Amino acid sequence: MNRMNRSDRTGRTDRPNGAGRMDRPQRAARPGGDNRGGRAGRPSGAGRGEQRFDRPQREQRAARPERAHDANLVRVPPLMSGTVQKLRVKEETSHGFTLTNGTQDVLLPFPEALGQPLKAGVDVDAYLYHDSEDRMTATLREPLAKVGDVARLKVADIHPTLGCFLDIGLVRHVLLPAKELPKEPSVFPKEGDEVYVLLDRDKEGRLLARAVKEADLERYAFKAPEAWRNRWMDAWVYRSLQTGALVVVEGGVLGFGAIGFIPSHERTRPLRVGEKVNARVTFVREDGHVNLSMRQRKEVGRNEDADKLLAELRRRPDGTMPYSDESPSEAISKRFGISKSAFKRAIGKLYKDGLIEQKGSWTHLTEKGKQAAEGEPLQ
Repeated sequence: MNRMNRSDRTGRTDRPNGAGRMDRPQRAARPGGDNRGGRAGRPSGAGRGEQRFDRPQREQRAARPERAHDANLVRVPPLMSGTVQKLRVKEETSHGFTLTNGTQDVLLPFPEALGQPLKAGVDVDAYLYHDSEDRMTATLREPLAKVGDVARLKVADIHPTLGCFLDIGLVRHVLLPAKELPKEPSVFPKEGDEVYVLLDRDKEGRLLARAVKEADLERYAFKAPEAWRNRWMDAWVYRSLQTGALVVVEGGVLGFGAIGFIPSHERTRPLRVGEKVNARVTFVREDGHVNLSMRQRKEVGRNEDADKLLAELRRRPDGTMPYSDESPSEAISKRFGISKSAFKRAIGKLYKDGLIEQKGSWTHLTEKGKQAAEGEPLQ
């Protein structure tokens, strides 16, 4: 089939190759530039996205006043809970004083002003927190901790599902959520216990306590001196494990305190998180941490443990008990609260004194043991 002439299909005659359209006027050339493509100001060969010489340079646009860096400009921190900020009294209202940082206002209720005679224009250092209706509120009270601080706070109340509420020195308590507590309820804190926590915020910006970790404590703790060895010290449990209890030993005049560990076999009972315990420093490690024991030194503890075993034998009508050197350590620890080594030392003393004898897995009082004065401590 012969090709149809272009004019037959379109009704237009073919234009010469490269010819421009003659029925439309050309765009007027812009002053100072050529007229390629109908656009002025672009040098020959300039493509899309290349710099336009007839427009302001980026360096010139950067000099806009809103982007200039003013050395005298003071950035105002936003109002955030758990912080102490210097705010100015804006006005007095029927509920208290309105404080401002220049861009945001917050209420300082009359009770939280602590009776100070405040007037407009006066600057105050205020601690910020959320009240019971989740409104940002200011107080002039001195808090026990700010956001980012590690502190030992007293348990004021316990909620069975939410967790523990801690006293932070304000009219509102801070929540230590249940997920931050141990999985075993038997070692939960009780009211009056003092727990070490890291003060933080939740997703809504409200104050929240989190269980402290060893890395958090390292910022505050000091290395225990060697002179602490064999000294009885007060300590607070910050984590209770099956293998033992992690504690912070009271530092007194030395400062915050030292990190310590009470192994399970050195405990006389399970320890709660937040519980205060008096324990003896048995070893000072190179890193400044300490090992502790709730038991007396061997020579003292042996007599106490021997008295305990003798009392158990005397309590039984036939003067016998199903425990001996052959008994498993778990059974001894569960029944007497002492390690198997301590049990064997106590049994050894009673045997040496002629107060007991062992037959298989049983221990029996001897005649001397039966005749010994009941309740008289062993020497």
